Amino acid sequence: MYTIKKHAGEGSRSSFYKLNQRGKGFKTFLDREDAEYAHAIQSELSLNNLAPKVYSEVGRIRIGNILSPWGYITEVAKTITPHGNGCNCDKCDMIEDRYVEEIAELQNDIEEAGYYFCDTHTGNVGFVKRDGYNILVCIDTGRESVEEYDNERSEYSCECEQCRKYREEQYA
Repeated sequence: MYTIKKHAGEGSRSSFYKLNQRGKGFKTFLDREDAEYAHAIQSELSLNNLAPKVYSEVGRIRIGNILSPWGYITEVAKTITPHGNGCNCDKCDMIEDRYVEEIAELQNDIEEAGYYFCDTHTGNVGFVKRDGYNILVCIDTGRESVEEYDNERSEYSCECEQCRKYREEQYA
């Protein structure tokens, strides 16, 4: 049985809890549909070492005396930024600059797998160990960050500033 060790962080649409079982965590979402979407994409991307491994189906667990929101058990990735999402300190800015090429390569690999990673920043990536090496993976597979890529479409559906800029560069 899995038990919660501690709340480890949250994004705009999810929370993450480390479990007492080494290297595993429980990622929760706003609703079951969001959890199933992220679970399906993360499961597929993890087969190509582009996302952390997934260890369970979508479900709920107990957090103290209450039932958690919908989520699933996943491998814990070591995040790059020491202060979490949205930090604009000099240290985090330098880290972002340091990993810009690796994040772009991860984005390309995800696109080759049939998805578009449209919310690329250091808060949405982390490192996992594979065969003794740290590899960069996508840790946010929610619909606001990763969408299925359709070669038939001329553009992506995400309209955030970063995605629009990326499309402009690609089609310039």
